[in-house]
Amino acid sequence: MEKGDEQALAGLVFDVLNYYLPKSSMARNTAWPEDARLVEDLGFDSLATIETVFFIEDLFQISVSNDEIMTVRTVGDLRRFVRSKLEAGKV
Repeated sequence: MEKGDEQALAGLVFDVLNYYLPKSSMARNTAWPEDARLVEDLGFDSLATIETVFFIEDLFQISVSNDEIMTVRTVGDLRRFVRSKLEAGKV
């Protein structure tokens, strides 16, 4: 992925979230607004969140601390978080 390719990053984050979205969620395969909350709106639980974080770490070759992931509450937060990690060169 080229630096600054926001559309590609958004698509990748959507695909990862959609893959790990709990099976019971009604939000599967829908476009989510940036302010869609991972837990309250999409139905993520702690296991789905952990699996998503591990996959994102592997996919983007970044490191995510427990403190950092606690700041991610929405779809937009996750996209911005991954982008900031990539831009900071923490790959």
